[in-house]
Amino acid sequence: MALLAGGVALGAQADHMARQQAEQQAAAAGPGAAHAAASGRFGEALQQTQRWLADCLPATFLSHSQARGGGTAGAGGTAVDLRAAGTAPLGGCLSPYYISDAAAKAAPAVVNITVQASGVLPVGSSGSGFIVESDGTILTNAHVVSDAIQRHYFGAGSNSTGGGGPLGPGKGITVTLQDGRIFEGRLVSYDTVSDLAVLKVESDAPLPTARLGRSSSLRVGEWVVALGSPLHLQNSVTAGIVSCVDRKAVELGLAGARTDYIQTDAAINKGNSGGPLVNLFGEVVGISAMKAVAADGVSFAIPVDAAVDVMRQLREHGRVIRPYVGIKMLQLNKHNAAQFRKRDANFPRVDAGILVPGVHPGSPAERAGLRAGDVIVGFAGRSRDVTTTALIKALGEHIGKPLALKASASASTLPAVCGAGRGCPPWGRD
Repeated sequence: MALLAGGVALGAQADHMARQQAEQQAAAAGPGAAHAAASGRFGEALQQTQRWLADCLPATFLSHSQARGGGTAGAGGTAVDLRAAGTAPLGGCLSPYYISDAAAKAAPAVVNITVQASGVLPVGSSGSGFIVESDGTILTNAHVVSDAIQRHYFGAGSNSTGGGGPLGPGKGITVTLQDGRIFEGRLVSYDTVSDLAVLKVESDAPLPTARLGRSSSLRVGEWVVALGSPLHLQNSVTAGIVSCVDRKAVELGLAGARTDYIQTDAAINKGNSGGPLVNLFGEVVGISAMKAVAADGVSFAIPVDAAVDVMRQLREHGRVIRPYVGIKMLQLNKHNAAQFRKRDANFPRVDAGILVPGVHPGSPAERAGLRAGDVIVGFAGRSRDVTTTALIKALGEHIGKPLALKASASASTLPAVCGAGRGCPPWGRD
């Protein structure tokens, strides 16, 4: 009600300002044209004001005001549809509860996770997570349940990637929902390389789930909300914006990581790990993972697209199978490619592609004929959108199969570097 009253007052004030502006402009044009000019310019100014209000006020207010009056009269009594004049319900100024609304959609599925320590301490690793399936399947960070993983590792062994299939009944994992229900959790599978783990709780009734969004659609500056249990303070919510959508693992000193990260200034502290990072629609776009120790407002989340792929592989294979090519990659664009050509006249004359700064000796790439300094300009029949992300995705889809590459070196284009006829070995390893 206060919002509606405020909107009406704001609209009245804006109408008054628009009329004053139009009258002043008309008076400057001369007495004879004052009336006609004032009428036309007032109508134009009023419509601009109404479009601004349509962007600024929430859709609930617009619907309410139009239900009562059917719209707002513009110049000459013409009705103006404020919703049609605006852009999107979430554009411009937002309601005071836009963060609350986003958090409320995901909060019922957020859980607090504690693991009983193996030693004398009562509590070991802990953090947050969220339910992704109503049968009690939970996604979290692997380091949140590191004590449980260590018990499995030393008790039952582990493969080279640190992944694990179904582990049987779990001990000492406590899962607490937002509504206060407490369950015993079971560690189903995990992958330490991606820092993700899947838990399971048993419930007689379906459990609330979080809706998964798409991290690939995130934009820098977009609002996001982090939910979790920082410092064991359950049901905590923080908000911020996306600072970077593809922060490279190597920039963070994580040489073994295989994914980019979402950087945000939303506060993520100890205990937030494993909790969801959601957009304003309440959709999970990331999994909170870590923060910069020596800085505030520098936190990182695992993109949900990568997490979904890890979960799929854990379910299908009990582990994550990753492609191994044996090359370093640098994304090229017309700007850095021009700089490379300025330094070296023999640099391939390309404006896009993937530069290969180095090739590991004895790797599949070297055996297929790829050399340091080559530029990958196509793969799998693709000649557009040749990006490192797209190539990594294609490699993941061709594990155990040959993949045809097209490379350019020293201004000469080579044939398919790695194809079925070149004796290319399987492009994958555990």
